[in-house]
Amino acid sequence: MFDDGQHGDGSVGDQVYGATIPPFTQDADIEFYVHSVDTTGLVRTSPAPTDETGRQDANYLYQVDDVVRP
Repeated sequence: MFDDGQHGDGSVGDQVYGATIPPFTQDADIEFYVHSVDTTGLVRTSPAPTDETGRQDANYLYQVDDVVRP
């Protein structure tokens, strides 16, 4: 992710971050999570890990669909 004003993130240095997901084929299932670390070493994962060991089993999911719905 970037805070450079070129990835749908607003202005440079505004602490709003953005990224681009590349194109995928029709009906592709995309699963992902966001892992971030700040300058002091604090870590955050979203969605949160599913147990106290930090295991990442719950992720965001979307399916590519080019059908236009009203």
